[in-house]
Amino acid sequence: MLSLLLLSFVPLRSQPGSPPTWAFPPTFKLPSEQLVREIPNVADTKTIKHILHDTECSFLIDTFESLGFERVMTEKNRHQSLQCIINEDLHDKIFGRLKPHIPLYLPENEFHDAGLLVGLNRRVRVYKYVGHDDAQAEPDQFLPHIDAGWPEGGERDGEVVIDMNSADGKDSNGKDTKTVVGGRFSCLLYLSENFSGGQTTFYSQDNGEEIASVKPSLGTALIFPQALGEAEMKHAIKTCWPTHAGCTLSGGTKIVIRTDVLYSHKETTEKNRHDYAIHDMFSPLKSSLLTPEFMALANTLYTPVMGTENLAPFLHSLIRFVKPVRDIVEVGGGYSSLWILLALRENQEEIERIREGAMRGEAKMLDYPWTVGLEDRDDRNPPSTAKLRVIDNCLHQMSTASKLSSISQTLCLSDHLVFSEGDAWDFSGTFPISSVSLFFVDFGAGSRLGEFIADNWAALDDGGFLVVHSSVTNERTRKWLEGARAGGGGDTGLPVGEFHHVSLLEPHKRFQNAVTILQKRGKGGDWKEPLYSVYG
Repeated sequence: MLSLLLLSFVPLRSQPGSPPTWAFPPTFKLPSEQLVREIPNVADTKTIKHILHDTECSFLIDTFESLGFERVMTEKNRHQSLQCIINEDLHDKIFGRLKPHIPLYLPENEFHDAGLLVGLNRRVRVYKYVGHDDAQAEPDQFLPHIDAGWPEGGERDGEVVIDMNSADGKDSNGKDTKTVVGGRFSCLLYLSENFSGGQTTFYSQDNGEEIASVKPSLGTALIFPQALGEAEMKHAIKTCWPTHAGCTLSGGTKIVIRTDVLYSHKETTEKNRHDYAIHDMFSPLKSSLLTPEFMALANTLYTPVMGTENLAPFLHSLIRFVKPVRDIVEVGGGYSSLWILLALRENQEEIERIREGAMRGEAKMLDYPWTVGLEDRDDRNPPSTAKLRVIDNCLHQMSTASKLSSISQTLCLSDHLVFSEGDAWDFSGTFPISSVSLFFVDFGAGSRLGEFIADNWAALDDGGFLVVHSSVTNERTRKWLEGARAGGGGDTGLPVGEFHHVSLLEPHKRFQNAVTILQKRGKGGDWKEPLYSVYG
């Protein structure tokens, strides 16, 4: 259930001939979910439900009604309208809900340089359509058209500004700038739904036939392309972009907010021409997998007694960072396994983006190569094929490992999973030499931990990691840890001089509260990371 919110607007100013500006209190909370639907037959067009809650919509309507609408009568549109500049707080809250569903980056085309998503236009237009039972009355409607992209609107020096782009090519410090912020998509936010008719309908320019129709629903956003600038508008008409219309109502009242999805466009120079491409390749927001569905299913694998609520996301980040090229072996599966699988899939997606960018010659920053070719790292097993090999006997009374296979299939992560039900000691010593990038040991080996490490040390690749859970505050594993801290050898199973280590403690927990991470440094510690630069 989405939270019910009480919202209030506070007027900042209202100037004759200019849109009023309104503040918005910081009480906006995110809805629990957004449901996205691609609109068939219309490119790059989608609806996103639950952007606004029904209580929010009602309050917005009341507020806009209190401001008062003006009648608009032109050849193509007939309705009531008002404009206002929303403040940054309101913008940030609504944009935060939309952002996961909007492209972060738009590639360069014949009309625009590459574009980076920056936000929504704070100059919003609010349209009110009223249905009429009288057949003789002129109906409220917006005839078929292509939306023109608008520049960023806002405030400057206390004044309302329709176009925030600098007219003289200078920024506020007087430095030259060629950045242009403008709309590339239209965004409609439907505030009402209790009316008849009033669909947003898309038509073919070729024959005028309807190709898609969107029935407005409360709190839903509709996103579709717009033409920014005269040249692109001429191109849109010439190449028959679909038109769209706000259809007539036979009863009820339709109220909709229209704004623009803004992108920052920089004139291409030798220094910055790859910046946006690099941003798109490496952006941490590109994951399509860390979703409410993932979190809900991961929660079914979580049990507090296993103590991995913080360790699992930590392992996810570690694997995303080091990009293992060999397999990962986890002894004792469950909640942490799903986070590891997520990291492997996200690594695969990121590497594919980087490879594609490198093939286009875009993997550069300030015109210097930014990435290291994967073939230079290793040609035996690229990161996209690394597997998680989980070993678990599923006998622990609180184990959730048995659910892992089915959940990984539901989340489309099973390609990276190899699950073996059995005792860890049956598999110990069976892994090929240098075949593992990371061992995660979480099966209560206790005093036999050194034996397990000795059996499998050769399987760990140079530069690889051994991660041991619950290693600090229990007596049996602490004895092994003190031996490791003393340099290894003896019963630790660790060759002297071949590893570095660090241990981390969760100070608020009594049990399952620590992790030790060892990195294999090769024979005599002669494995070293590469050097690429003097600085940076």
